[in-house]
Amino acid sequence: MFYITYNETKYECRENETVLDCFIRHGVKVPFSCRGGVCRVCLMKSDGEAVPVAAKEGIRPDLLDKNYFLPCQCYPQSDMNTFAPDISALYSRATIFDKKMLSPDVCQVFIQTASPLYYHAGQFINLKNNGGMIRSYSLASVPFKSAFLELHIKKYAEGKFSTWLHNELEIGDAIDFQGPIGHCFYQAAHVHKPMLLIAAGTGLSSVVGIARDALYSNHQDDIFLYHGARTKTDLYFHDELNELSRNYKNFHYTPCLSDKPGNSDGIRVDDTAFSRHCHLEDWSVYLAGHPEMVHSATNRALKYGVDPKCLFADPYEFGDRLNRNVQTAEQDNQPLPEPDWPDPAPDVWEALDNGKLLTKILNDFYTLVFSDPKLAPFFKNLTVTRLVEKQYSFLYRLLTGERVYFGERPKNAHHWMVISDELFDYRERLFFSCCEKHGLALNVIDKLRAIDESFRKYIVKSQPWKKVLNGVELPLEGYEKIDISIGSLCDGCGNEIAAGEKVSYHVRLGTLYCSTCI
Repeated sequence: MFYITYNETKYECRENETVLDCFIRHGVKVPFSCRGGVCRVCLMKSDGEAVPVAAKEGIRPDLLDKNYFLPCQCYPQSDMNTFAPDISALYSRATIFDKKMLSPDVCQVFIQTASPLYYHAGQFINLKNNGGMIRSYSLASVPFKSAFLELHIKKYAEGKFSTWLHNELEIGDAIDFQGPIGHCFYQAAHVHKPMLLIAAGTGLSSVVGIARDALYSNHQDDIFLYHGARTKTDLYFHDELNELSRNYKNFHYTPCLSDKPGNSDGIRVDDTAFSRHCHLEDWSVYLAGHPEMVHSATNRALKYGVDPKCLFADPYEFGDRLNRNVQTAEQDNQPLPEPDWPDPAPDVWEALDNGKLLTKILNDFYTLVFSDPKLAPFFKNLTVTRLVEKQYSFLYRLLTGERVYFGERPKNAHHWMVISDELFDYRERLFFSCCEKHGLALNVIDKLRAIDESFRKYIVKSQPWKKVLNGVELPLEGYEKIDISIGSLCDGCGNEIAAGEKVSYHVRLGTLYCSTCI
């Protein structure tokens, strides 16, 4: 038994109990979400003593130097002194080294960090201005070739952040950034696989970084890059990519214009790419740009045989990444009101064999989820059977319109989960690969994906939202004192709680604690 000090108060931590669980049991209000080391919401500081290695995994080196750790992964090995995080430490200060216009509305920005940053080309960073507005941009630079971070930033007519960056931010100005973030980057283990890179608009910044990294790393197979744009002016990196083609025989660049004369059907970049590459069994595929293109291309790549583990995607979902740079409800920390149920889709339900095929897909999917280190932490104390039943009822209601689901809608059901776009995409790829495995038609998958995407803005967020029932906001954290009507067991000590006893009830987790524990 050890003691954990937080805010000058000591708390007893039991054997085989994490620091986070210790705080929850004692009623300490600390931020948390997944409880599995994925979301990083519970990050806090220690005095540097006796922090297990597992509690430091995945944390940025500069934060490790400041003694940050993950209490959800920390099983104490001795007494510990802990402290709330310094929010300013989660961002780093950098300087605008140079700005260059690549086209009338795309600016190439070079950022100099105070110390070398470990990252992969193709990942993204978050930039924050003095007003607290945050936007994400992909890295086109390769760390072992450039001392600066290179971004390609498009200016949008209604884009507050991109307009500020284009018009007001000057060379030599300071800016705060966070990251790197993301798993869409060159995989050195795939050095002998041909690569297919498809980008729309400034999604090019991600895939051009990946292509550069592969070429500079002496990639052994062919690399095909397709860049989609509306007009020639929008091919803002055309000359640079042609130069790469001249310098590297295994690099092949194809520009694709959707508004060129005679192209009345609006052929997209992914249409061109997949018309030439439709056997992808041993390929690596990288996709970036507008989410509609990325999600459609993801389905097609899977259909053409790519291994889901060799498929990497970066859809530009928020702010500038959605072709509109406006303050989102998530960034204001105000949840959007949940909409009415959408119109039923009986054709999709019929394609799912009136639910029989859906059951098989959901069983396969949640079996994978429970063994996945990124997703499993969100479903602690639940079972595959329970989740399949709940999701089946929800989709039955959604697709048929029949009132068979009486559980919580997605916003309330996920209100406490801190889920990034990256994690949402990861879960989505896993689910639709199960759909592919069971032979669901591509057009049906597209319809299911569109439904899934409609809920993204109610699920993806950077911090928990309060649950709202009948227009009333419920507490996000903390405990309520209640008298239980039937006997139960204490989630803290495991002792029996008799009917009629007063207990402490955690409003988010639904756990009960006897008077001895709290």
